Amino acid sequence: MPNFKVNTNNLEIPKGLKLADPYFYNPTTIDILLRAEIFWELLSVGRVRLGSHKPILQKTKLGWVIGGPVERAFNGEPTTSLVASVSNLELTITRFWELESITDKQEWSAEDHKCEQRFKATHKRNSEGRFIIELTFKSDVPALAGSNTLIEAKVLRDQVINILEQGQFSLNKWASNHVELLPTKTSSQNELIILDSETKTLGLIWD
Repeated sequence: MPNFKVNTNNLEIPKGLKLADPYFYNPTTIDILLRAEIFWELLSVGRVRLGSHKPILQKTKLGWVIGGPVERAFNGEPTTSLVASVSNLELTITRFWELESITDKQEWSAEDHKCEQRFKATHKRNSEGRFIIELTFKSDVPALAGSNTLIEAKVLRDQVINILEQGQFSLNKWASNHVELLPTKTSSQNELIILDSETKTLGLIWD
């Protein structure tokens, strides 16, 4: 398969020969790859030389194939390209070694250690030879948006209550994803627990 279009004007291909690829002179995609043993089985007796420093025609069971050296026509003015490197050789070599170097100590976060411990404690291999690994979920998600612990969530809740009370608004019905964030309710109040990990904000429920 040529990587450039071949000029066939100088190729005196005998008439009457059935070429396996009539468009052999055009660069295109490869249709099929043959193994060596199949290739030799396809060869037949018959060979035609087109001349000195020119391709050879070989007969096969698929038709005549052509291969060998060809002249590449040169069109256009010659082009000269000059490249000047201004980078510091010492700096370039230093960066190369930095990229190739492997750190001896790998810094792990607390979550990385938890994942590693959970993997060692839970992974196993079943009777079919497959490895079974339990999924790891975050257990310390914030109980309330803007807080990292339950205590911070309670403080944030009380701040919201105080702000609303300054506007003469009494907040007495809650929806939460954590039961400890619900204040003590009266007989006329109903609480709502939303067991959804995506719900992280204390909400309001109107009857």
